[in-house]
Amino acid sequence: MTETLGVIGVGHLAGYMVRGLRRQGRATPIVLSPRGAEQTARLAAENGCRVAASNQAVAEAAETLLLTVRPNDAVAVLEGLKLSPRHLVISACAGVKLSDLTAAAGPAGVTRIMPISCAEIGESPTTVFPPSDRAEAMLAPLGSLIPVPSEQLLEAASVNAAAYGWFIALAERMVALNVSAGLDPETARQIVLRTQRGAAGLGLESPEEPLAEILGGLITNKGITAQGLSILQAEDAFKPWDHAFEAVLARLTAES
Repeated sequence: MTETLGVIGVGHLAGYMVRGLRRQGRATPIVLSPRGAEQTARLAAENGCRVAASNQAVAEAAETLLLTVRPNDAVAVLEGLKLSPRHLVISACAGVKLSDLTAAAGPAGVTRIMPISCAEIGESPTTVFPPSDRAEAMLAPLGSLIPVPSEQLLEAASVNAAAYGWFIALAERMVALNVSAGLDPETARQIVLRTQRGAAGLGLESPEEPLAEILGGLITNKGITAQGLSILQAEDAFKPWDHAFEAVLARLTAES
């Protein structure tokens, strides 16, 4: 019998994950909580899901519960449910401590994850703590489930969910620069995004090779890569990225 997935908190993140499961061909029965009636009804209709009458009805219909409510609401929502040892709560609520979730969920098992919106296309590097075979089996179609050894390191890894948006902002800037140099917008977009994909793919295909060595292999004396990189380094262009990382990590740590 196929295990049912219950989704409590149907916002943007839940939408990405539900659509990703369906896009990757997963026929898992999915039951949605009724929050946001219009959005929930549309997601259900487009992806073959059922809408339950309440959060408790979701819990009664599903063994695995994906919790995607606002972080400030996570504990209260769990405290309002009657759960049993058969349940696994998979929390995607950033910064909410495992101990608080576990206390609120009672006898249910709990694991934390941090997916990103590219789960919709099966490309999310979803960090998880503690590791869970059930969570991995349920969420495998959404990308790579990457276990981390502690909750503290989950918070550090979760900064990358923010950096994901920064990479898109950098791509937007590079597209604008290409357009200002005379390329049409669609050509510029294709070149920039495919260049980013190529750089990531090169690193992923050579997991044993340090990124510094991969970069070194791209640099030739007096070449254009070296020229641009020397300017970025001279102007300390990476320092704001350090500051952004540190600020988001401090926020996540404080909230947890």
